[in-house]
Amino acid sequence: LVQSILHPIDAFGDPLPSFNEEAFFADYVVICNGKACVIPFKLKIDNWTIDVDNKVLTLNDLKTTGKKAAYFMNPEYGSFAHYHYARQFYCYAEILKKYCTENFGFNDEWTFNANVCVVETFGEHNSKCFHVTEEMMESARSEFENLMKMVGYYTIFGYEEEVEFI
Repeated sequence: LVQSILHPIDAFGDPLPSFNEEAFFADYVVICNGKACVIPFKLKIDNWTIDVDNKVLTLNDLKTTGKKAAYFMNPEYGSFAHYHYARQFYCYAEILKKYCTENFGFNDEWTFNANVCVVETFGEHNSKCFHVTEEMMESARSEFENLMKMVGYYTIFGYEEEVEFI
């Protein structure tokens, strides 16, 4: 299953373009009280694929876990929630979509998918893939934006005073 997600094929059995460990660089501009700062981002996307004919863009991230792979997405004790991986997916998705808009014509007519492929670091090293839903990405959007605002504020105005962000 993991291989078919990371290296999909088209209806004729031909491999779709699949990219591994691609580095992306982006600058986020944060504006606060009329002042701006640039927060540079460097990220490496584990895997992404594009199906231009069917207009499907897919982001895949690989994770290892010391627990059962099936536990990874559990909202109460799974690593996805504990480590706020949805924020990472949101950030990666936005940068990848921007890149694909400029280079492949990605737009609202396309389907965007995101998956996390998990491999156990013990025993039989079982693996499991999970779909990252639009709802997860949307909830991560506000969390990511709030973090960017906090970083921007302190970058612009300094770290001397403690600020309570609401």
